[in-house]
Amino acid sequence: MLDHISAPSLYDPNKIVADIDLALELQLDDNQLYPIRSHPPDKPTKVRYTAYHSPLEQFKDFRYHPNYASIVPGGFKSLTYNHKINPDTPLCPYEASGGRCNDPNCNFQHFANMGFTDNELIRILGTEYGNHHEEIRNEFNRGLAAIVNELKASSLSRDVNAIAQRIVNFRRGFLGDPSRVLDFEWWDKKYGSKQEEEVAQ
Repeated sequence: MLDHISAPSLYDPNKIVADIDLALELQLDDNQLYPIRSHPPDKPTKVRYTAYHSPLEQFKDFRYHPNYASIVPGGFKSLTYNHKINPDTPLCPYEASGGRCNDPNCNFQHFANMGFTDNELIRILGTEYGNHHEEIRNEFNRGLAAIVNELKASSLSRDVNAIAQRIVNFRRGFLGDPSRVLDFEWWDKKYGSKQEEEVAQ
């Protein structure tokens, strides 16, 4: 008769304890699962006051704005609003790189020729009036001529900025509306018909 041979027991308390200890060693602790921030949280961005900029600043006619002289450096001599820059002619590469162009036959644009002369500036400020009705334009021209004659007889006859400011003030007073800066009537007359044709197509 064979002795009873028992199979090795699957339940070994010592082995189970060892397995549990090993499993615990392989597990990540809470700090590894949820790492602690090593740097302080970002400070909230401070809201700073920024000055208001009118959308009208994008147009040349902003020079007729009541606050133009106090906003734009250079006043009426600013090349941003008063210039003869041709967008189709490249700038002289010598001047663009900080040099000086000595070629009298150079066909590029030069900084010295971009600005208006005093007479050109006065003429442009006086002729760009936002009304195309002949009677009203004639009335405006008569009033402007009186202003020019008055300035010629005064000590301001050679101060182009003072003359320009008087012309702008006269235009603003004649229109009776300080907020009327852009010539929308001219804009509509020039581009309105084109937009209507595009819509119709």
